[in-house]
Amino acid sequence: MTDSKLRFIRLTEDTDIKPFDSGDSDLNNYLFDDAKWYLKQLLSVTYLIEDDTNTVAYFSLSNDRLLIANMRSKSFWKKIASAIGLHFEKRNRESFPAVKLGRLATNAAYQSQGIGESIIL
Repeated sequence: MTDSKLRFIRLTEDTDIKPFDSGDSDLNNYLFDDAKWYLKQLLSVTYLIEDDTNTVAYFSLSNDRLLIANMRSKSFWKKIASAIGLHFEKRNRESFPAVKLGRLATNAAYQSQGIGESIIL
C-alpha cells in the first residue's frame, strides 16, 4: 500500500468512485453500477475506503432481521442473546433487528494485507 492516508467515506449519489478492481466482476459491477441505485432505493448503504488514487475497499450494509422461527429453539436464541448482551422483555417476539453485510471487496492491488479482516472486526 502507498504511504498516503486512507479515508473512510459513505457513498452518496454525488460520490465520484475512484478506480477499483477486486478481480471479481460481480463485486466490481455492484460498486460501479448498483451501489448508488441501492442507496437511492433505501436498500443499502455503501462505505468506501480510499487512498489518494484508488478505492481500496468497500462494503455495503442493509437492514435485516433475525427470525426466531429460524432458530433451532427458543433456548438456543436465548443463549445467543445472552452471549451478545441482548436483553429483552419477556414478551413473545417474532424477530429482532439486525444489520446485514451485503458486499465486501478489496481492490486486488491491496488484497492479503488484512483490510477485509479489519472491516469485519
